[in-house]
Amino acid sequence: KIFLEKECIPCDIVEMVVASFKIPKKTFELAKSIFEFKKEKGEIFETITQVFKRVLNILKQAGDFEICALNRDELKSEFERNLFEKLEEISREVKKNFEAGDYKKALSLISKISLPLNDFFDNVFVMDKNERIKNLRSCFYFS
Repeated sequence: KIFLEKECIPCDIVEMVVASFKIPKKTFELAKSIFEFKKEKGEIFETITQVFKRVLNILKQAGDFEICALNRDELKSEFERNLFEKLEEISREVKKNFEAGDYKKALSLISKISLPLNDFFDNVFVMDKNERIKNLRSCFYFS
């Protein structure tokens, strides 16, 4: 943590990566990549962070729910289907780039879900009274 701060990595990025990773080399590489991505693509970075803050707030409201696999056939609205398709499109590439240590590429790919995720938030009521629908919609956050 002290090393990252000495490298002029902002505290918010330091806290995020230190909480997520225990391997020092990967922690440093991730922090550096996030910092560079933020400097290079500040507006996109802000969009990503806003989307994830929104996700975390909804998860707090959701309370306990069953984590499930998403099934396209169960999705009711175009906003659910659009988000599902975008997640399907990028998820393998994000994972591959993340595992390879190409964090900036992974962040760039993640930014592609901003619009469909915001559309989903703006047009779909996640906290449905029907527990099955609520669980299904909450599963998007773990995809």
